[in-house]
Amino acid sequence: MTPLAAEYKDFYARELQRREELNGSIERPMGIITALVGVLYFFLHDLPNQLSLLTVLQVLVGASAGALLIAAVIEIVKSNFDHTYGFAPTPKALEEYRRSLAEYHSKYSELPPDKIEQKVLEHVYAAYAEAGHQNAEINDQRSAHLHRAKKRIIYVLPAIAFLCALRLVGSSQFSGWVTDLTAQLKGIVL
Repeated sequence: MTPLAAEYKDFYARELQRREELNGSIERPMGIITALVGVLYFFLHDLPNQLSLLTVLQVLVGASAGALLIAAVIEIVKSNFDHTYGFAPTPKALEEYRRSLAEYHSKYSELPPDKIEQKVLEHVYAAYAEAGHQNAEINDQRSAHLHRAKKRIIYVLPAIAFLCALRLVGSSQFSGWVTDLTAQLKGIVL
């Protein structure tokens, strides 16, 4: 095997390994998205019925975070949808190729029989190079989709922190604490 042929085979194998890594890297973002959806539900499920600026702001921030999470899920689905990987020929396909090549060259005597094996090897190396290149392009596309999904998840985190602060400010315990603190400060000042 020539060094270039070995490089083609190694490149093909690396891209197949990268494919498996990309398949496994979907689980973590989906778990984080699920947890963030639970946090959003926790903060938004029992908003007060009265319409106030604080309630409207909570709904807007929650809707923005939800939209970002939906966009992240769409990117994850895109990363795992409708990709056709290239594969090296199977032994049966190689044997069929060698047989048809031998039949053709024995019929037209264009190539001596000892050169047929070299042609089969060249076919294998070309298949490794072509499939490796195709797989690298697909893996790059999938990786870009997953990267965009992770960025959207990161953008949700400040929105959830802000929603948490809004929820804290809107809670009755916080408003009661502020009222008590105000009354104490008025007593000290007066």
